Amino acid sequence: MKSKTVATFVALGAAIALGGSALAQGVSLRFMCGTVGTQFEICTKAAQDWAQKTGNKVEVVQAVPSSNDRLAFYQQQLAAGSPDIDIYQIENIWPSLLASYFVNLKEYVPISMLKDFFPTMLENHTVGDKLVALPWYGDAGLLYYRSDLLQKYGFKAPPKTWAELEQMSKTIQEGERRSNPNFWGFVWQGAAYEGLTVMPWNGLCRSAVEPSLIPKATLPSTTPRQWLP
Repeated sequence: MKSKTVATFVALGAAIALGGSALAQGVSLRFMCGTVGTQFEICTKAAQDWAQKTGNKVEVVQAVPSSNDRLAFYQQQLAAGSPDIDIYQIENIWPSLLASYFVNLKEYVPISMLKDFFPTMLENHTVGDKLVALPWYGDAGLLYYRSDLLQKYGFKAPPKTWAELEQMSKTIQEGERRSNPNFWGFVWQGAAYEGLTVMPWNGLCRSAVEPSLIPKATLPSTTPRQWLP
């Protein structure tokens, strides 16, 4: 879905610039994309593919890595009515913050294309009756664990509930700190940025309806019981 969705964003920008005609050629767009992991490489490849197929031009601009700084920059650019960026890659918790600056994509994206996305993702990007963004990709958090430490401290399997995660992490941390005072039993996105708010809320919301780390769903056999919702 990654390359398809990025191309959709770029095609949408062309449609807006040309008053609804996404088939016209000769349009130049600037697309601001994140740089975490392979995001920028994926953006660039998808934009280049779309440009070659349509005859349009796309310049992919690197956004700053920090999500806090990126949001502040977006708000500054959009509030000033800056024409520098045509398409923005945004976080999925920003739609309501930026909705007033964006067009209603329902007027530009065919219903048949919207059916390709998970309904809950579209709902997340809808503010009122206005669809302000399209999903670029969907992901799920993964719980990585060290099987050697589980075995060392007598645990036969990785944690399946939040309570087990806490117990195992505490036991392993206390044991390992006897020789390594800097050891942590559980590492997560707890820096002073939006993740410090988002990650705990994810856990609290999940725990309110399901105390298990594993949602009641069928998981791929390659990742059994190794991911957080």
